[in-house]
Amino acid sequence: MTTPIFRNFLLVEVPQLIKNLKPDAKPAFGVMTPQHMVEHLIYVTKVTMKRYGKPNPKMEQHHLGMKKFIESDRDFPRNVTPVNVSPQLKPLKYENLETGIAELPKTIQGFYELYEQNPDFKCYNDHMGELDFKLCERLHFKHFKHHFLQFALIENDTNHPA
Repeated sequence: MTTPIFRNFLLVEVPQLIKNLKPDAKPAFGVMTPQHMVEHLIYVTKVTMKRYGKPNPKMEQHHLGMKKFIESDRDFPRNVTPVNVSPQLKPLKYENLETGIAELPKTIQGFYELYEQNPDFKCYNDHMGELDFKLCERLHFKHFKHHFLQFALIENDTNHPA
């Protein structure tokens, strides 16, 4: 079941707010460019729409920690590179920022459509573990909020609680 504040933020606010992102915007923290940030959000959203392999017992403790973080009210830490993630910026996929900005709402819509059509689907990858819709939606809310704060598209206020 969807959480109204998360759904509204992701489907309504994000498409409006992202239009304010300028190609020359400087991050308040981190090394991403605006286009890298947009492409990163698209990528992570798509990751939660697939299964990559099978649950790995060796990663169980890491996955439990990830789930505990997602369920918490804590924000993503700043200037921290997650375990098993390269600190190097990935090559850009889209021709320009505007193309990425146009793709982002479509990707979010695709995420909701997947889970509406397959409510029992659980994504899986070695970094995050197996997540159901509720955890994925909360993860995306927290993750988008983190990067929107990074580029001053939102302020850390009570309208966007963790």
